[in-house]
Amino acid sequence: MTSTRLGEKMSFLSAVYAHSPVAISFWDAKGHLLGWNEACTVVFGSRIGRSEAGSMFLFGDPRVPGEVKASLRRGQIARYEYAMPTDTELRQRLGSDANGAGLTHLDVMVIPVYDGMDHTLCGYVQQIIDISVRKQAEARLQESEELFRTVFSESPIGIQLCTPDHQVIATNRACLNMFGLTPQQEWCVLSVFEQAERKSELVRRTVEGDPVQYEGFFDFGIAGQAGFPGMGRSGVIYLSMQVTPLPQHASVSLQSRCLVQVRDATDRNRAERAMRNFSRRLVEAQESERRLIARELHDEIGQSLTGIQIMLGMVKSGAGSANLVEDALALISTIMFQVSDLSLSLRPPMLDDHGLLPTLQWHIGRYVEQTGVDIDFKHDGIERRFATAIETGIYRIAQEALTNIARHARVQDAAVRVVGTASSILLEVEDRGKGFEAEAGVCGGRSSGLFGIRERVKVLRGQLHIDSRPGQGTRLIVQIPLDGCLV
Repeated sequence: MTSTRLGEKMSFLSAVYAHSPVAISFWDAKGHLLGWNEACTVVFGSRIGRSEAGSMFLFGDPRVPGEVKASLRRGQIARYEYAMPTDTELRQRLGSDANGAGLTHLDVMVIPVYDGMDHTLCGYVQQIIDISVRKQAEARLQESEELFRTVFSESPIGIQLCTPDHQVIATNRACLNMFGLTPQQEWCVLSVFEQAERKSELVRRTVEGDPVQYEGFFDFGIAGQAGFPGMGRSGVIYLSMQVTPLPQHASVSLQSRCLVQVRDATDRNRAERAMRNFSRRLVEAQESERRLIARELHDEIGQSLTGIQIMLGMVKSGAGSANLVEDALALISTIMFQVSDLSLSLRPPMLDDHGLLPTLQWHIGRYVEQTGVDIDFKHDGIERRFATAIETGIYRIAQEALTNIARHARVQDAAVRVVGTASSILLEVEDRGKGFEAEAGVCGGRSSGLFGIRERVKVLRGQLHIDSRPGQGTRLIVQIPLDGCLV
């Protein structure tokens, strides 16, 4: 009975050994190959003949690390990995038809076997598992991680990886540059939520898995006072931030993460504020012009019409003399002149009918007559017609520049020069009056005239330069590209 069971167990073990998917081989105590199962054929590509087996020596195999051999000699279990070319010399020698050009990665475990009676070393059992698929998956995973790290690091958009409760995990280079920090100062980067006024609400929404988008600002001065020194920037930057909670996979035991995209919106914010300021000043300019027209109509034309009404009423009632009719006709002539003058001030018809040069000559002559400021006007190459927008722009800029001279310069003479070329038109207006701080005058919004000039130049894609100092006069230079547009 015992012999039968022993035979059954031996048969079972032999079947397991023969059909195991794991390559199993036996070696004697000196390291010589004794036997191998069918799975070894899969690993090495062909059956191993007795002549081949006789030349195989465990301790002489160069693929077996020295420390592994030392462990085996001490009777310890050893494990190691190695890779061999798919089309190996052994396979060629064994007549294999394998023609792969890659690597076969193997996981090898060698177990010392001892006699159960006297505990002497009998030999070794070697198990070999082909882990090429796992290695390929690991390589793809590593490549994917490297790609992610590269995208994260080199992205032009500032990126933070943080927890929903605003703990920063990682910050990329663009985000560090945004705050003027080096990689060694990454600890100084505050969480995106620290810049939010509604911090608790944002945290609640991100914990619930909702994406959040909002804008805020960062004051470097306040940050420095709060104990974050060394930031390479100053002032205030405006930020546009988008927080996206990342999905948490059941197979990965990681804390929830949020991907935060941070964009420097300072230029956009500045442009929006400039546009709002421009809209406000445009409305103010319109209202100022309307007040001027209303005053002209009321004070000049309105009073003259009232005088005519009184005179004609007296004539009708017979209380007036014949001279009143003559006086009324004179007032009517005055009104006609005032209406014509007001119309010319709004937009001279000759600008559309005759072009830039005649209009500038007319305006300068009228300006000298009204202000007493003598103008030295020189021109070259503007006898032809230009695009309507350019003619209007140059005329309005010259008009505004001369108005500023009459109001502020306190001079008796000034100079105007206009030069047209094939590619651009140049306007220079110069006086030797009281002058001003040019940067403050244009950017500080103190002069609506200069602001209007700057906006007209910007619309025409031109360039504006103002050279002025208090007590040293002012020189205004405007250059407008023609872009080949002649009308």
